[in-house]
This record gives sequence, structure tokens and C-alpha cells, in this order.
Amino acid sequence: MDQSETLYRQFLAGDEAALAQLIDAHKVGLTLFLAGYVKNEVAAEELMEDVFVRLVVKRPHFSGKSSFKTFLYAIGRNLALDRLRREKRRRTVPLESAENLAALQSAEEAYLKEESERNLHRAMERLKEPDREVLYLRYFEALPPGEIASLLHKRKKQVESRLYHAKKALKAILEEQEEAR
Repeated sequence: MDQSETLYRQFLAGDEAALAQLIDAHKVGLTLFLAGYVKNEVAAEELMEDVFVRLVVKRPHFSGKSSFKTFLYAIGRNLALDRLRREKRRRTVPLESAENLAALQSAEEAYLKEESERNLHRAMERLKEPDREVLYLRYFEALPPGEIASLLHKRKKQVESRLYHAKKALKAILEEQEEAR
């Protein structure tokens, strides 16, 4: 049984001074070990304190299968990894940067949307009139095929067929435009 294990068992038996000796024996090494994970000295010190708080509050069972130092460092490692996972989930960006980024993204999105709409309208102009007509009514005016059929004095099945072939033709024109760039 090593000295740290003895101190821990004394602490569990009610000796508060044993805890102070345990902390003094391991705080520097544990902090340096944890700094290797979190890459921040202040965070490493907080984690080191959390390790000893865990010992006081939860009083985990030490089985003796490893050295007490290994047991202590394993608790620290787990706390460090938990912290890193939490930080990764809530990566923060300064508010000013977020606003600038949002403005740039919305400007870029607006430009891309306009460019996409221009390409679509150029492609639509190249379609045959009946194809352009059904696509416009269906996708720009959001009319269902049944209403388009009534409006154009066609059967619903004819409109659905025209929509299918018009979409196919439009896709071919858009692909051709994309390849030309």
C-alpha cells in the first residue's frame, strides 16, 4: 500500500488532514497532466480542484488494482474529456463575429439565390411554350395539376404528363448551362 492510498483511506475514515496531504502530494502533477488535455492552465487547475471535490463528495471506492495515482489521474482524465466534449458542443463565436458572419452569409445567399433564379429564368425561356406554361403555373403560382387542367382546358393526366416532360427538359437545359460555365 503506497502513501497516497493510506492517506485516502485515512480521509475516508474521517481524517481531514489526510486529504490536505493528499492534495499537496498530487496537485502539481495532476494539474500538469490535465493541462495536456485542455491546453489551458486555468482550466487545468479547475479540473484538478474538481477531482478532489469528487473525492470528497462522491468518495469513490479505490480497489487497489492500480496505484492511487493512476486512480486519481483516471478521474481527472474523465473529467477533462467530459469538459472537452461539452465545449465542443457549445463552441461560441464572439457576437460581433457572428453578426458579421451572418451578414456575409445572407449577402452570399442572396447573391446565389438571384444567380440561381436568373439561370432558371434563362432556362425557362428556352422551353417550348406549353412546357413553360405548365411549369410556371405549377411551381411559381403553386396551382395543383387539377386546376391547371381546368385553366388550360386539358385533362389532368395530360397536365401531369406535360409537367413530367417539361421538368425533364428543364433539367437538361440547366445541366447544359452548368457545363457551359
